[in-house]
Amino acid sequence: MAEGFARFHAGGGWTVMSAGSKPIGYVHPRAIELMREKGIDISNQASSSIYGLAHKSFDYVVSMGCEANCPRIPAARRVDWDFPDPKNMPLDALRALRDRMEELIVKLLKSAQTGGKN
Repeated sequence: MAEGFARFHAGGGWTVMSAGSKPIGYVHPRAIELMREKGIDISNQASSSIYGLAHKSFDYVVSMGCEANCPRIPAARRVDWDFPDPKNMPLDALRALRDRMEELIVKLLKSAQTGGKN
């Protein structure tokens, strides 16, 4: 969902990547459904492993609750949003998590576009 929001709100000029510590190889159907509710199609995305990114360097790395358990990926700026694992969340809790995620992504993108002054 985060990748979908970042692509949607960032527009062109950004390279957005998403990965997890335990990828399942596909985007969960509930995530696809929840993003469709927001008018964003993530059905063509795939889950990939964070361990494939450890050799790259990024301007921003956002972790979502796995900061201590994820490999250290080189980045100019790091942010950790301590989200709970959505695996067994009820749909209403997932919607709230999705909406909070979108708020934080929009805020981060605005801050990045203004040189971190927001």
